[in-house]
Amino acid sequence: MNMESAQRAGAAFLWLLAIALGVFYSLWLPCILIFSIHFVEVFVKGIPVGRKAGLGIGRSILLTLVFGFTWWLPLERRIKG
Repeated sequence: MNMESAQRAGAAFLWLLAIALGVFYSLWLPCILIFSIHFVEVFVKGIPVGRKAGLGIGRSILLTLVFGFTWWLPLERRIKG
């Protein structure tokens, strides 16, 4: 597993952990925080970087909401590369 895949797996794990905390312990704050941060990232970086890479808006939104900067930062580096 390369570093980029490991980072994405870590982001997905944090989402699963946050959802589990909400479902089993009614602690929804971690979910709300992760979503809020990723939601802002969608418009600040996700869509612009996705467009530069030739990706659709829907895919850029989905990948940013799920993986956050672990998705768009490596892509941005490859584009500038």
